[in-house]
Amino acid sequence: MEIKLLDTGWYSRDRTGTQATVANRAGYDGSSSVTTFTLKTRSVTLTRASNQDDNPVPSSTTATEVNKVTSENNKYTLKCLLKKDDTTSGFQYSQLYQLARMDKTSGVKLLYPSDTTDDIKELIELMGEANTSGVFQGSGKELSASTPYIVGRITSLSINGGENQEYFDITITFIEE
Repeated sequence: MEIKLLDTGWYSRDRTGTQATVANRAGYDGSSSVTTFTLKTRSVTLTRASNQDDNPVPSSTTATEVNKVTSENNKYTLKCLLKKDDTTSGFQYSQLYQLARMDKTSGVKLLYPSDTTDDIKELIELMGEANTSGVFQGSGKELSASTPYIVGRITSLSINGGENQEYFDITITFIEE
């Protein structure tokens, strides 16, 4: 399976405010556009937790009760491969360099499947929103109207260039907004 990752440049999921300039977005190709990262995905893991409180009231004789306080947003851990590139336009425009900027840029990111025509649906397709807000979908926007996507931010990024001679091993932690 392949996933796509895009730095939108928008500071919120509703696209309010001013979008970041192209040069200040991860995926900047050195010209006037931002490219989408296409990553071969080995696995996607979804985790979510809720904070629990089981503290008894001091000096009481009542039994403790577990109370749900808040729930965290969905956290996706992506294990991916990125083909080692030999860019001719300069190191700062290589895919690896631009991907490494992904957790530093301020805009929300879009995570979506590369292909939605396959019969077996993957986690991103099943958990993503499609045709609900229309904010990133439609004519002249990032996605077609039928593409399910997840909006969020990257909180950690790990790149390993060791064993595999053809690919970098990438681990991305993506928190849904």
